[in-house]
Amino acid sequence: MLKVLLTERASHPFAVVRARELRTWVDSGAYTAILGGDYPRREDDATAPVSQAAQEAAASYTEAFGRTQDALGRLVHEAAGWLGTAKTWLDDVFRRESD
Repeated sequence: MLKVLLTERASHPFAVVRARELRTWVDSGAYTAILGGDYPRREDDATAPVSQAAQEAAASYTEAFGRTQDALGRLVHEAAGWLGTAKTWLDDVFRRESD
């Protein structure tokens, strides 16, 4: 709860968090790729699939929540996993009933 109270009105994350995220970004090789010219360009926007970008964003958020160390982030990650499992189970139940 303390983390939420400290960060709810902040416009930017704490400097230490930002520095760690930058270090992770550099270590992943993504920064070097951008410096080398490997990044999406405006002329490719018309052919870029939106669903692919959404899937990549979801995967990124999943990874970020998976590696978080704080209790609130861990709770959100576990709740999302439980909800995904419940959805799959409900889909199976309703699919069997409709067959």
